[in-house]
Amino acid sequence: AEIVETCADRVFGIDVHPVAVALARVTWLLALGDLVQDRPPTLSVPVYMGDSMQWNLRPLGASAEVLVDVPPNDPP
Repeated sequence: AEIVETCADRVFGIDVHPVAVALARVTWLLALGDLVQDRPPTLSVPVYMGDSMQWNLRPLGASAEVLVDVPPNDPP
């Protein structure tokens, strides 16, 4: 179960095409094989449908910008 959780945290994907998303989800599950049998009850395959090239922005909350402080010694 720990390996499945680690994979869910570190192996993920996004695609604009619904068939590609479905195939990636199935491939993710097949790659883990029998380990998925002992999965946690809230297992979610981290492959999502979306367009990473989309430039349209929507305001988040009441602001059109979200600022995140990044310490200067963190890599970009």
